[in-house]
Amino acid sequence: MLLHALQMHLAEIMYLLGPIPLELIDIGHYSHNWFDMQTGKLREKKINCKHDQTQIETRLRQTVPSDEIPLVAAMIRQALTYQPGERATASTLLNSDWLGQHVDAEARSP
Repeated sequence: MLLHALQMHLAEIMYLLGPIPLELIDIGHYSHNWFDMQTGKLREKKINCKHDQTQIETRLRQTVPSDEIPLVAAMIRQALTYQPGERATASTLLNSDWLGQHVDAEARSP
């Protein structure tokens, strides 16, 4: 059961963000348990983890006003990246188009 839950969690991440870069899989201590080390695909073939670029927007429809979805999705994509060097900083996110509209200017200044 736990094994299946972990595989599903990895599949969910890949579904939202796309394939995990091979260089990250290569450095994982337990990656060989979950991934084909040559292709980066999950070993469990029955789990769907095909990336869907619209999935973030689809999930936001449940909680975010429709006119704000594109801005919220853009901010989330900046925060959720596999490579830490490409990930937005907290300061960048605070000044994003969407969050900037909802956070007091004083809270954004260092």
